[in-house]
Amino acid sequence: MSGNRYLLDTNILLYLIGKKIPVDALPEGEFSVSFVTELEVLSYPSITPQEEHQLKRLLHDIPVIDITAGL
Repeated sequence: MSGNRYLLDTNILLYLIGKKIPVDALPEGEFSVSFVTELEVLSYPSITPQEEHQLKRLLHDIPVIDITAGL
């Protein structure tokens, strides 16, 4: 695995779940999301229950950077 680390934003997560971009289009490396991204995707007004379930599974596997990280 590459030593590169990436912070995924709200749009990327929504595109992945909506199959607008394939997972293999992401670069090789380690991924995380901010707590703000987590809040945004789970409160996105037009996600379906199935997409919400997929997002929760994805967020379970990706580290979420908390507001107090680095303090």
